[in-house]
Amino acid sequence: MFILNDRPDLAKKINVDGVHLGKDDFSIKKARKILGNSKVIGSSCYNNTNLSIRSENLGADYIAFGSFFKTNTKENTTNAVLQSFKKIKKNTKIPIVGIGGLNKFNIKKLAFIRLDFLAFCSTIWHNKKNPIVEISSVKNVLDNF
Repeated sequence: MFILNDRPDLAKKINVDGVHLGKDDFSIKKARKILGNSKVIGSSCYNNTNLSIRSENLGADYIAFGSFFKTNTKENTTNAVLQSFKKIKKNTKIPIVGIGGLNKFNIKKLAFIRLDFLAFCSTIWHNKKNPIVEISSVKNVLDNF
């Protein structure tokens, strides 16, 4: 599945599977109007229970929770608070994506949380190896959980 970050207009133009929205991006309502009901819309919730419930009520297909680890991808990230996560998981019915500093060395630390999906960025694009090699390494760890 290909989820484009921030840009529902571009997601529609290039016909990808969906879009991920942050607090400074298009609204879920506007993105849904652009993309229609068949595309996936995800929402960053910054460890905020109210925002996660609101995102679900507005039609998000998943919410993102994190940052679990230090990341260089984004400045001013919100650290994941596991107590908040338990409340969010209890109060939402849509999938939850773990995000923020995930890599092949630390993802096993998240196994007990039982996230629905994991998002990887810097480990794929900001490493000394070819991105395909790093994706294979991450996949190998996940396949052998």
